[in-house]
Amino acid sequence: MDDEIRTMDVTTGEAALVLRCSVYTVYRRIKAGEIRAFRYTRHGQLLIKREELLQYRDQAAERKP
Repeated sequence: MDDEIRTMDVTTGEAALVLRCSVYTVYRRIKAGEIRAFRYTRHGQLLIKREELLQYRDQAAERKP
């Protein structure tokens, strides 16, 4: 079950909850190339691979003093 959850994609709103930041911060991190995302719909909804998001979160926690 845990492997199944890790392979799911998340929205920018869900990513903000995981990272404990605002959606705008998630967008800034995507634009800066810190988080990879891809367009899901024709209207441009962004999705992030859950596994990559969790790796980013863990690496960011290691960088904090």
